[in-house]
Amino acid sequence: LLLLFIVIFRMTIIFFINRDIYSLLALNRLLLRLKNHNIHVFYTQKVGPKRDLSDKLLILHNYETNWFIGKATPVGDQTPVWLRFFTFNEVKKMCVSYEQNDQPNSPEFIRRINALAPDIFISIRYGKIFREDILKIPSHGVINLHSGLLPAYRGVMPTFWAMLNNENTIGTTLHWIDSIKIDAGPIIAQSIQNLDSNHSYLWNVINLYPGGCNLILDVLQQIKNGVGVTSIPQKYDGNYYSFPSQDELDSFRKKGLCLSDLNEMDIILKQFFKL
Repeated sequence: LLLLFIVIFRMTIIFFINRDIYSLLALNRLLLRLKNHNIHVFYTQKVGPKRDLSDKLLILHNYETNWFIGKATPVGDQTPVWLRFFTFNEVKKMCVSYEQNDQPNSPEFIRRINALAPDIFISIRYGKIFREDILKIPSHGVINLHSGLLPAYRGVMPTFWAMLNNENTIGTTLHWIDSIKIDAGPIIAQSIQNLDSNHSYLWNVINLYPGGCNLILDVLQQIKNGVGVTSIPQKYDGNYYSFPSQDELDSFRKKGLCLSDLNEMDIILKQFFKL
């Protein structure tokens, strides 16, 4: 009698995200494909340094965190799961834990995470910096999906700066976080696409995440297969960008570019949320 034993590869994966439309889109792309794993999600409510934002940036922030998320409601119980867009409330039900955490380096949180024995951390727009004690916890390390091409575009709103600088391409970079330096770890892979200046900043950024999520899934598959994840150290420091000033926002507008466009919203909803 031949007995077949099927070993299910099961990891404990901890996502660190920001509670905005980009992270929600990423989780929609990832969680169904990772349903056999133990998933924990911790989130922040903002990205970047604390500062007063201009009116235009506040409007953009509202779209990113309130308007879209308010619209992202399920079609109905009879809708096939692959045609739905999961809200944050539904994401919460798909995880072992889902909660806000703005102090990832606190001794209490580190003890808690240690007890979970995580295999990997996946950071997507998380608003806090990891320090050494927490970085050494996951057995397979800490990866970050950055919404810009490194090392040229470190920091916040890299797509804005690429548009302002007349770049032809934009993309995401998947890299290791191995120190407190922001967006400076070895590069695992990049997803590159054409920049569409006929559409808004918001449109271009949202369109980055399907390709970026594929990079994450590739890394997890390599870990599953027992293959080492290769990476390349960043050769130079690149440029670190912060939020644009009013003058820079004015220059952006004078180029015929826009941060968000209400006329695009329904198209984006139909394309990504299937409403």
